Amino acid sequence: MGEEELLTRVKYVTDFNHERIGQELTLQAIAVKNTSQNPDIFAECVKKVSENTDKALIYCSFLPESLQAALQVSNDTPLLYAATKETWEQVGNLALEYNCPVVAFADNNLAELKSVVAALQSMGPTNIAVDPGTHPENLSATLNDFVQIRRTSMREDETLNCPIIGIPGAASDPMEEVMAASMMIDRFADLIIFNNIDMFGVLPVITLRQNIYTDPRRPVAVEAGLRTFGEPTKESPLFATTNFALTYYTVASDIESSALNCYLLVFDTEGLGVEASVAGGQLDAYKAKEAMDSAKVAEIVNHTKIIIPGMAARISGELEHLSGWEVMVGPKDSSGIPEFIEKRWEQN
Repeated sequence: MGEEELLTRVKYVTDFNHERIGQELTLQAIAVKNTSQNPDIFAECVKKVSENTDKALIYCSFLPESLQAALQVSNDTPLLYAATKETWEQVGNLALEYNCPVVAFADNNLAELKSVVAALQSMGPTNIAVDPGTHPENLSATLNDFVQIRRTSMREDETLNCPIIGIPGAASDPMEEVMAASMMIDRFADLIIFNNIDMFGVLPVITLRQNIYTDPRRPVAVEAGLRTFGEPTKESPLFATTNFALTYYTVASDIESSALNCYLLVFDTEGLGVEASVAGGQLDAYKAKEAMDSAKVAEIVNHTKIIIPGMAARISGELEHLSGWEVMVGPKDSSGIPEFIEKRWEQN
């Protein structure tokens, strides 16, 4: 890899930021692999990467001499990859000297992996991760090792109670890499080293990570209140939705793509979607009226019309009675908002 390509990849990882349902998804680290097997070349590469990123670094080499050369030219605290049954003492000493976390590696041999971890622990390092080896051509064996490591940790043997590293980047085909990464995340991998930086490969993996590590007991929610889109006036329509993040951002996206000038009142439904919140009582006419009063919508627009989601149609009558406003039942799917505005709002 040439210097230009190297720095391009470093910049991509450093600047990567994708917003999904209100959360910014990023990449956490850059792994530098000692492909040349030359300590001097590796150290020079590490220095260039270190000078061009603020991300955490992973030094990947099975040669202790290369790891040492890289440590001498940088001020980082990298993850050292990796200590094996042949090099555990040398790599362990480097981890102690430079106060770095370290990876224990044994290829498809959990007994050997356990012995390497135990040897490192006896030296003093406590920040140890484990890599049981990645075999894209036999991924079931790799995933089985991941599961066995976790099961061993649950049986009061804490030797392998360490973060697990998977390397889907070992796959030669980009789609196989994505599938391997997804299955590793599903099977307890704490860190994966990825080679593919194309969006079609990165996006599904970070989306899966976000979904898995979102607490299902606490739905992803946005702040309730009044939002404006475009340059609305007092004559502009007033929509309403819930504060479930996926619902809100879908509605917001459809409004923005339609270039509408409007207001959007976001009800506090404890992070639930429209249908679920109406059924569960998190959204009813009284709470909708309270949200309207709190946002002072009567002072924002000079009409008395509010457009509620089609899935909330059952509260329309009672809300009209409580608020004195005309409650228009909008489309069940926010993609129908432009047509609704054209056929119902503008004609009205």
